[in-house]
Amino acid sequence: MDRRGFLSLLMVSPVLASSYDDFQKQMYGEYTKYQQQLSEEFSEYIKILNEEFRLFKKSISQVWDTPEISSRHIWVQYSNDLKTRSIVDFANNTLKIESLGHDRLTSDEHIKRHLNHILKQDTKSAVENDTVLNNIEQRLKDLKFVIKGSIPSGDSILRLAFEDEDILSDLHSTRRRSIHAINQSENQIFRAFPARLQRVDKQEESALSSAQKGSELQQNSGVPAHHVVIKLPSNFLKKRANKQVPVVLERSNKYKVSFSTVMSVMHTESSFNPMALSDSAYGLMMINPETSGRTAHKKVYGEEKIITPTFLYNNINNVEFGSAYFNVMYYEYLKGITDPKSRLYCTIAAYNAGLGNIARVFTGKPILKKSFDEINAKSADTVLKTLQDQLPFEESKIYLTKVNERIPYYQK
Repeated sequence: MDRRGFLSLLMVSPVLASSYDDFQKQMYGEYTKYQQQLSEEFSEYIKILNEEFRLFKKSISQVWDTPEISSRHIWVQYSNDLKTRSIVDFANNTLKIESLGHDRLTSDEHIKRHLNHILKQDTKSAVENDTVLNNIEQRLKDLKFVIKGSIPSGDSILRLAFEDEDILSDLHSTRRRSIHAINQSENQIFRAFPARLQRVDKQEESALSSAQKGSELQQNSGVPAHHVVIKLPSNFLKKRANKQVPVVLERSNKYKVSFSTVMSVMHTESSFNPMALSDSAYGLMMINPETSGRTAHKKVYGEEKIITPTFLYNNINNVEFGSAYFNVMYYEYLKGITDPKSRLYCTIAAYNAGLGNIARVFTGKPILKKSFDEINAKSADTVLKTLQDQLPFEESKIYLTKVNERIPYYQK
């Protein structure tokens, strides 16, 4: 129950309740009803998510042999007819654009048009152009406990990668030379077109060794596919990270979490992909509305609510909720761990694997309090190694190692 509801009930309590005991029972009943309604809406929320993603995967499977959707480190966007798509891999700094069902010349035009389209998109327009996210938002609007956010207009997601170079003006050269390398400063951008068009100049051979070479492929249906692969500049990751520094400085300080920890978690969660998506989690710090989002909303606003994808694709909201959730785990749920380093390692691991799995590592049972004595009896280094060896998911073991290794980098 929110604060205003509680106060309004207090004001009418003499009329509604004949004694303090009756008043307590009434308050408990209202709170129980609130929690039940909230749980029902969370169940409906998960149902909507599953249905929309299933329908979208089905629709793209009818066009592509290998359906691709966005994930933690990858942003995928399709054209309206689903026959052209871009796949931005933020972890590996590549951009691939594919087009189906056309001859080579027509495919090149579709690729160029799609590239021009995605280069102009900021997070706000990217969300607005995402069919699944729009359908989810539309279906959630009638739920009582849903909090819908807004995304401010901002810089293009990909322009940081090309701010020193005019990629579009050079695309005409692909008709003359299928793979073209631009060397300017320390940045190298490669374009790869179908193999039968390739002609490689000698001075480009060493650079092209790191480029993916395009080819004309046939899908199982016999539909031809053409693609372009662009290697994004090596400093693109640093530029994306720098964009988040002001909000991380403010929110990490507010929730007493070190700046370097928040940056390292964000780096590992999404590679600073503003369109990150995985397992019902969204955005830079991969907030899941049902778990971390629910806890963080209560920490920030004093009550549990359902937060939408639009709310979490606002980077300020996302960083605030990620920082708040980390704060709750470190200062409340895991406060029984006395060594600050051991508690930090456990909090990082819990951010990915869940609190119950941290307890299981040390006691075999998902009960936190029973694990504290075991953890406190070990050195911080031993706690770290135990987590790295015994966490139930390989992903979580790698995650903990990466976050821990990246913290010193962001302390500089």
